[in-house]
Amino acid sequence: MKLFKSITAVLFISLLTFACGSQESGDGAESTEAMKSGINAKVVALKSRAALIRTGVKKHLEQGMVLKKGDKIQSMLGAKVDIMIKNRGVISLRNRSTLVLNAMEINKRIKVNLKQGKLLCALKKLEKDQQFSVSTPTGVAGIRGTSFVMTIDKEASKLSVLTGKVEVKNNKGQSQVVEQKKETSFNDKDITDKTTIRGSSIADVKEILTIKGVETSGEVETMKKFIKALTILDKKAAEDVAVDRKVKAQKLKSTQKDVKVKEAEKKSSTEKIEDKSQNFGDDSEMMIK
Repeated sequence: MKLFKSITAVLFISLLTFACGSQESGDGAESTEAMKSGINAKVVALKSRAALIRTGVKKHLEQGMVLKKGDKIQSMLGAKVDIMIKNRGVISLRNRSTLVLNAMEINKRIKVNLKQGKLLCALKKLEKDQQFSVSTPTGVAGIRGTSFVMTIDKEASKLSVLTGKVEVKNNKGQSQVVEQKKETSFNDKDITDKTTIRGSSIADVKEILTIKGVETSGEVETMKKFIKALTILDKKAAEDVAVDRKVKAQKLKSTQKDVKVKEAEKKSSTEKIEDKSQNFGDDSEMMIK
């Protein structure tokens, strides 16, 4: 009986060791695959639901998953997917967006394709031989280390740069360098002039600070400083607009009042002329009589 229990215990321990070894091998294989793909990219935060499509197979995206070249990520309604890219920084896919990891070469080249939706990025300054680009249906943006938001809206792409600078080139070949605190839109035919980030775009770039791991970019304090400055400028601009509208309304009211006065004077003058004509007619009748 004791011998049977001893044999059973040995078998149990052997099976447990084998199972743990298999699990560790599986995890190691996944990490090896990620490194072979070019870089270690990992989902560090996930809100709501998102899907991962790999080699044509679709499955639920989960926090902690390692990503590799060719992966497509689709975020659902209200979703937020934060991805840490080794030695580069963090990116975040937002509500109803689709992102494809086209190239993931470690310490060399990273290319992602934003097919729809919104992508937030907070990246370290890149070395001369390193590249990071975001392509959209209307063009491509080359990044040298910066924080920015790329949004696809109907047939145009909007780029809002918080820190650093980004060069955008549309499908027609037109290009423009967008510096910090500036934004532009580009489509297949044109690139709009750069303007200071304002309104809802400030809320967009502010969201960069909510990405898990944003501190790896080394630009958090600068981001906060710029966001504060943009908020102050936007408030001042809104106040100026309000004052301008008030002045215009007062001028319009004054003009309308002048018009009414002139119309009243004209009416009074007409009535006086009519009265004089009537009196002249009466006097003429009396003279005839």
